[in-house]
Formats: sequence, C-alpha cells, structure tokens
Amino acid sequence: MALAKGVAGSNFYAMINGQSGGYLQSMTIPTLEVDKISLPLGPDGATKQALGRMKLGDAKVVCGVSEANALWLLIDSVLKKNCQEFEAVLGVADQNYKSIREVELTTCLMKEISFSVLKADDGKGMFEVTSTFIAEAVKFSNGSGSVIKGNLSGKQKGWQKSYFDPIGVPGGILPQAITSIALPKLTAKHAVEHRGMSRFPTMTHAAWTVDGLKIEGSAVAYEAARDLSVKIMWDGYVEENEFVDWSVDIKDPSHKKVVGTVNFIQTAPTKFTTGAENKGGEDKPLQWSMDMASEGVQVELKQKA
Repeated sequence: MALAKGVAGSNFYAMINGQSGGYLQSMTIPTLEVDKISLPLGPDGATKQALGRMKLGDAKVVCGVSEANALWLLIDSVLKKNCQEFEAVLGVADQNYKSIREVELTTCLMKEISFSVLKADDGKGMFEVTSTFIAEAVKFSNGSGSVIKGNLSGKQKGWQKSYFDPIGVPGGILPQAITSIALPKLTAKHAVEHRGMSRFPTMTHAAWTVDGLKIEGSAVAYEAARDLSVKIMWDGYVEENEFVDWSVDIKDPSHKKVVGTVNFIQTAPTKFTTGAENKGGEDKPLQWSMDMASEGVQVELKQKA
C-alpha cells in the first residue's frame, strides 16, 4: 500500500492580529522542547530520566519590506520603542495556495528585527526584513482548507540591496566610496514570570539593544575613515557632539526614485579594520571596514503597498 503524498512546503503566509502579514520568503515554526532531567543512579546502575518544564522555541519570518503589510506595523512599533503584544498565525499552503497547515501563536512578543545588508556588488539580492518573536502558547491545526487571498504590492522589485546613497557619513567619508552597509539589529530582552498554577510563563518586554551597524568602503576614502577612527578611539575622549546622525537612501533600479530611507541615530566608530589583512595574491581591491555604535535606527518606507 502506497503512502499518502507528502507536503512540498514552499508557500508560506502570515496573519497578524487577523490581518494579512505578507507573503513570506521563509519562516520558522516554534519548536516544542523540554529539559531532560537525569536522576541519581538506581540499584541497577541505570540513570533514570525525567522531563522538565516545556518551553517554546522562537518563531521567525522573512519577507520583502513592501510586502510586510500588518507585520510592518509591529516592526515599526519596535523601531519607535513602542513594542506591542500581538497574535499571529503562520501557515503553509499547497501549490494552489490552499491552506494545509497552520500554527496559531498567542501573546507574541518581538525578540529581534534585522535587515538585509546593503551591498553594492550584490546585483540579485532583494532588501528583506527578518522578524524573530516568541509566544506564550501555540496551537497546531491542519489549516483552514481555504485559498489564501492577498494582493502582492508589485513594489518589492524596487527594493534591491545594491542601489543606495549614504547621506552625511561621519568624518567627511565620501558617500560614493561606501560599498556596503550592515544595518543595526534590534534585540529585545524579556522579563519572564513563572506561576505555580500555570505550566506556561507570562512574558513582557524589557530593554532593547541596537547593535551591528557596520560600513565598508573603497580605498579612496581610507584616509578619512582612518583619521575619524583615530580621532574618536585613540584619543579616548568623545564629546556628545561627536556622536553623529546620518542616513542612507535606498533607490529603485533606475537610481532616481527613493523607495526608503534608513536613519542612524547617534553613531560613533568602535572598531576599524584597514583591509590590508587580505591574503597576498588575492585579486580584489583593498577595502577598509568600520563597526559603529548606534543608539537607534529608523526606517521610513516611501514605496510600499
């Protein structure tokens, strides 16, 4: 007797607070986990096992910025430090986009927001946002069986990683010399409270951290980048006015229209790499890099649905 056909899962979707959360590039469903507890050896020499408290793994979704829809409202709340609880449904659809599997996540909290690295030499990459979140509880089902409906904005093709214009880069670094910008990642800490009458804990947002801003550039701006790094880090005394706001415009493929702007708040260099660490004989240009501290990041969508 032949087995029933399996599922070719490549069509993913999300619902956020009952609204379309966008068509997803990829997603990760929370795992179910328990801690293993090893008990003392018994008389037969065997180590007995017990299972501890159940916990849920993280959920993760990746989608184009212009397709995030209701999900973007949550991402924007994180960027504005106004984090919200939310309900989510993550689903898998068949080739006809009929729902065949769903996971309902309740009392969700954002854990991490990250964006694609802007790279001038990446001619095929699209600019995407990755959202990682946690939930207090999950419910698994076989899906609604209905066709998932939604309209693609048609705008995502304008969001490519290789077209960008830096504005006001610190230290007089030529914006034309910037070859790559890694946007900061926002990560949340959560306060977790366990109560004896419930198997599952309650959670709330605590502090947020912003980390990971990094720029790379051509040798034509090496002196400016080096001098800024020496001035800020070697001298050791950094005044408030030496923390600089700057931004980058993301352009469409014509390089004429701005589809989005990313603002970096109060930045300063924390690490400088000259680029001369390449192996001898490599056929590629020397490029320096600079890791930067940042107190915040804001993303303005100027072309979406």
